[in-house]
Amino acid sequence: MTNTDSDYEWAFNRAIEYIKKDDVRAAGISFVSDAKKIGLIIPPFMSMIMMNPMAPKELIKLMSGFNSAPANIKAYYDNPELALDYANHE
Repeated sequence: MTNTDSDYEWAFNRAIEYIKKDDVRAAGISFVSDAKKIGLIIPPFMSMIMMNPMAPKELIKLMSGFNSAPANIKAYYDNPELALDYANHE
């Protein structure tokens, strides 16, 4: 299964919702779980990093830094704070 832009946006958006609820760990777990569902391959070491507590901006950078991320999500790599408004613009 290959992921489409809308699949990736769905996984990213779900993770952002957890970040907005101040649950960064759940956001990382959600993104890793959803990535498997949409066929995005995340290396095991990266998965472990993403599922551990970190600053919200760092997780946003990790989620937006994959080569398969759509351009609109890749833009958050350099401006992760803008992603917190992402879910409001769907």
